[in-house]
Amino acid sequence: MSQIIYYGFFIVIFQFGWAAVQVGHVSLITDLTQNTKERVELNAYSRKGDSIITKEDSDSFTILLVIGCVFGLGSCFWNSFGSVDNESFKHWQVYGSALLFGIGGTTMLIASLALTSDLIGINTTSSAFVFGTMSFFDKVLNGSSMVFIAILLYLSQRISTASAYCPAPDFFYPCQCISTPSYRYELTISCSGLHIKDMDIYRAFTRLNTYLNGSLSSKTFLKLEIKQTSIQNLYVYEIDLFRGLKFRHISVVDNQIENFDPFIFWTSYRMNRFFTLKGHKTLVNYNRRDPLPILNRFKRLEVLTITDTNYDRISKNAFSKSEQICLKKILFNNNEITHIESCAFFQLQALCVIDLSHNKIRKIQDLSFAIKHPSHQRLLINLHSNNLTDSSLSPLAFHGINRPIFLILSDNLLTHLEENIFAPLLLKPDNSNTVVLSYNPLVCDCRFQWIVRNRHLLQGDKIRGQPLCHDGRSIWSYSLHDLKPC
Repeated sequence: MSQIIYYGFFIVIFQFGWAAVQVGHVSLITDLTQNTKERVELNAYSRKGDSIITKEDSDSFTILLVIGCVFGLGSCFWNSFGSVDNESFKHWQVYGSALLFGIGGTTMLIASLALTSDLIGINTTSSAFVFGTMSFFDKVLNGSSMVFIAILLYLSQRISTASAYCPAPDFFYPCQCISTPSYRYELTISCSGLHIKDMDIYRAFTRLNTYLNGSLSSKTFLKLEIKQTSIQNLYVYEIDLFRGLKFRHISVVDNQIENFDPFIFWTSYRMNRFFTLKGHKTLVNYNRRDPLPILNRFKRLEVLTITDTNYDRISKNAFSKSEQICLKKILFNNNEITHIESCAFFQLQALCVIDLSHNKIRKIQDLSFAIKHPSHQRLLINLHSNNLTDSSLSPLAFHGINRPIFLILSDNLLTHLEENIFAPLLLKPDNSNTVVLSYNPLVCDCRFQWIVRNRHLLQGDKIRGQPLCHDGRSIWSYSLHDLKPC
């Protein structure tokens, strides 16, 4: 409430100042000339719309008013249908809509000023009062209209969600419908239990689609959960299982799926925010394609979780063509990943967590974690408990990240921190990068001299954990003379 009062004060000041300047400006026009045509032309010139209204006869004036209304309505329709799944249309929408709105708004504004000038006539001493009154009622009516529209939208949501309660259980069997109270009631569809097989879930969603097509209920759901079932196939073939249904959260957990293709959820591409896939040892789908290019199509995805699967490689440019500007967390822990290739996460500008712990990673290529867009948000890269050795890391493995990083390398097979790899990461001025190095079989010899030499910069904030050498001593207890020659 305090913010409303604070900003409202400045809005009131602006409106008073704007009205005073604007009323004084348009009032001068009635003093400059009493000729109706010239007043219209002056109003048009002041609005840079002299090519729009220069006629004084009523027929042309009426036509121009109609044209202005058509352009204004055209802008409204353009915005209304601007959410279609056509990227080129949405790209040009702003320009086209602004053009139509500008033409329509300018035409109607000049027409209203011309009508007001006609009302004033030769009584120019009252022109400021008339224009001021018009401006006052204009703002009052516009504000009232916005409040009215907001109330209508709220009521329409209440009406449309009044039917957003679970229908009869028969429509979902053997799945269940759960109504979730929140800002508005949203539904979760849960299919859980080993008794659920392929044809059971196909029949359930066929009945659901039939029900929704014959009712006013929304086809947008809060969550779809498929958990611990006997389903073996989850991909698009002759049946489009989820046709027309959209889910904000999709969770496919601990099933017996043998063939999986994320394309089956194509109707949720512009709606889904959380996607979880867990416990499938046959993640790579029936024709051995990488599922990530399809998962990239979830434009509003915020958290992508793939865990306990047979996923074995994050390929080059895995997210390079992605438009997932909202994706913040990638949780790929407990899989069978062995390689991370170049520029895998390049386009993910909002990314703040990459969890690759408990995999079998043995190779990280140059620029694997590079991100195109710089940010001050720290990026957590969790590589805990993998198969990383000194030769696993390419010289530029951690280059091009363009943001501070918190790198967890604990519980691997590293014997050294190579200077050419980690010195640029840790010794760069004014950075806040951190490396966690616990539980690695470190061999403290001359290749650690750069760390001991820069102990005052690295100990504590830059290198964390307990970096113990092969003799059980902490690296920080060594002097330069203690380190054996290589």
